Amino acid sequence: MIAPEAKQKLDKLSIRVLAAPADALKKEKCPECGRGLKLVFDAAGPRHGSVCIMCPPCQIKIWIDGVAEVPPWVATLGTVVET
Repeated sequence: MIAPEAKQKLDKLSIRVLAAPADALKKEKCPECGRGLKLVFDAAGPRHGSVCIMCPPCQIKIWIDGVAEVPPWVATLGTVVET
């Protein structure tokens, strides 16, 4: 089970990722280890309207389903981004 403090950090990260412009998104780091993240926006797959936030070293993976609007960073950076 994830500690409440860690969950709060991940929740805040999720909120920022959905609204971040490209320049701000590129600065995001894993709240646990401080390393870069991999982000994927999927508009048309089995998880229609989803964002996945991953930190491979920490093995953290967050799926946000039901994303109503394309995040602002997709227009500039594309659907797969590493920070």
